[in-house]
Amino acid sequence: MAIFLTVTSFFLLCTTIPACMVAGKPQHMHLTENSHTWTASKLKSSRGDDLLISRQEGYEIVVFNGEGELTGNRDSEECYCEQDGENVNSKSFNNSHRDSTNRATKGILGDTDTRIPLESISNTPPPYKAVVYIDYACTGFFVGPKHILTAGHCVYNYRRRGFYEKSYVYQAKECTNEPCDEDRDDCFQMKTYIIFRKYYTHCSRSYDIAMIIVDKESKEWLDLGWKTDSESMEGMDISVSGYPSEKRDHCMYVGFGQIKKDLKFEVTHNADTTSGMSGGPIYNVWDGLVYGVNTAYDPSEHLNTGVKITKRLYKTIQHWMDQYH
Repeated sequence: MAIFLTVTSFFLLCTTIPACMVAGKPQHMHLTENSHTWTASKLKSSRGDDLLISRQEGYEIVVFNGEGELTGNRDSEECYCEQDGENVNSKSFNNSHRDSTNRATKGILGDTDTRIPLESISNTPPPYKAVVYIDYACTGFFVGPKHILTAGHCVYNYRRRGFYEKSYVYQAKECTNEPCDEDRDDCFQMKTYIIFRKYYTHCSRSYDIAMIIVDKESKEWLDLGWKTDSESMEGMDISVSGYPSEKRDHCMYVGFGQIKKDLKFEVTHNADTTSGMSGGPIYNVWDGLVYGVNTAYDPSEHLNTGVKITKRLYKTIQHWMDQYH
């Protein structure tokens, strides 16, 4: 109980202390450098939809403009691959983490679930108004007017070798199971998926990140942050928000914790997260910047993990926003 009161007090504190809202209304930043070359080729999916393979910042990316073919829980089958992003040989799938109920048990790191439901989001500070529910059972967050970051496995299922159908995202969804209506300002139609080819072909968990382009503009989005190699993020106070699929109240939940390990391509943290919260922002509660994308539970560390925003990844994401609208 003491832990819950401490976390609750911290949340309430962050609704009043200006330092917790330092990001304010983020601005969409465009890079001025144009020294990066692009090459592109077309592939076909099993349904004949075009896939565009592009090279940028030394990365190969997959841009999918088709309709998608898979249905079901997007966050039930995340894959566990090599931790080193340069070694993309897939490990075997860890079946114990596909079931959302078991994932819920494993993602809660202590004896009790310390996450807090947000019953009303309209008057909360960042980052909650920029967070989206992805139909069905994933989380994402706006980083630009039409640009949402999420986990790669929320748009592409490596095990089944297919993209999920493009439905709706629901911005700052409160405690309701009401379906999205395209005429609502808080509902957005998915148009384009962007993922890394290393995730598409090898399920490299260090590249388990994706962008979704939607049909209209949001008024709320978050800024990304990155640290130099000499700056460690270990000990950073963070929150991770999202929509846990095992909760039947359909609310957004937020867990608080710290980054425990700052790795080359990933971070581990001890904020409670479960299935459905993949794709949520790993958000620094003091400087208002997002330093990672929540992706999975790591049984070897008994910690939750996320893809780290590096300087190179930051530039790549900015180019995605400039290139695709």
